[in-house]
Amino acid sequence: MCYVNYSYLSHLFKENLGYTFGNYVMEVKLIIVKSLLIDSEDSISNISHKVGFEDYKYLGRVFKKYNGVTMSDYRERLA
Repeated sequence: MCYVNYSYLSHLFKENLGYTFGNYVMEVKLIIVKSLLIDSEDSISNISHKVGFEDYKYLGRVFKKYNGVTMSDYRERLA
């Protein structure tokens, strides 16, 4: 639509913001996951599907990498 391919956009993000477009999208998704963990009683599997992850286990690994705790622990601490 804007005639910019993913690689070029990612390069511009990295050059101007210090992180790639893919990292930006992941961080936005993780913000949404945190919100859903706190504000809903949906299962982790359902939350995973809502933010676009088919494999909730992969989301769990990514979440723990970025946040240092599992999704279950995050939910329990803030509930």
